[in-house]
Amino acid sequence: GFRGPVNLSVLLKGDLGGSISPTVLINFLDNQISYPPLGRLQPSVKGIVNLTDQKIFIDNLEVNTKGVSLVLYGDIHNYGTWPPDAQVRVVSSKINFSELFPDREIFDDEDLGPFDLMGFMAGGPINLGNVSFMGIPIQKLKGVYQIRDNIFSIRDLTGTIGDGNFRLSLICNLGVKGLDYHTHLRLKHAPVAIISNMFYPGLSRFLEGNLSGNFAVKGDGTTLFRFKENLKADGVFSIRDGLIHNLSFPPPVSSIIKTSELSQIPLQAANINLS
Repeated sequence: GFRGPVNLSVLLKGDLGGSISPTVLINFLDNQISYPPLGRLQPSVKGIVNLTDQKIFIDNLEVNTKGVSLVLYGDIHNYGTWPPDAQVRVVSSKINFSELFPDREIFDDEDLGPFDLMGFMAGGPINLGNVSFMGIPIQKLKGVYQIRDNIFSIRDLTGTIGDGNFRLSLICNLGVKGLDYHTHLRLKHAPVAIISNMFYPGLSRFLEGNLSGNFAVKGDGTTLFRFKENLKADGVFSIRDGLIHNLSFPPPVSSIIKTSELSQIPLQAANINLS
């Protein structure tokens, strides 16, 4: 369903007595869209869509839902046939994980899905520039996305974190309730001081260095409870050129070990296994 008023303009171009080509300009005014598979994430749209007899042109259309805001730009050709040819770019985004996954156990919310997108295909580049993800500043974020037959995928999503970089891939099955997702992350020379903001913000007080490694995650469920229950992760990381500092020990250990002598401990290399 669709709720709310829009501004609508129609331009007719052609010759009297000949062919006339209509152009329809739709200005969405933060209109609400009701789509049951999205559950609690019912979106609203704001921006301009231009329809001709050949294509739909999307001009910086803003899509907002709880915790997520996207800006889309691109074309949809052959929209009168199925499947249409959609080439739509994600040009900016904002994600608030505290709203998307509230810090509480959610038992009454329903999982998202299933979606019925069989026969539909869309794709295009992701160019988000500089963003913040869970407290981590990311620069030059770009990649490629595709939706095809209920499968949403992201290939070669790359960006820089400090002097390091990462590459991420994602495959998500939209055709099942709760979705089903697999993702792989490769990290190279990312500063521990920045990465620790995601998991343990205080870690940078005790540990410096560069983090590299691979991390794979799979799971299903879009409520916090099911997300935690079904998430499986494996990773191997290494820390290089590190430094441990600001160590302190409780008594009676503190009376035996002089912490002043351990104010800075070089860490040449360390491996971390996660599962």
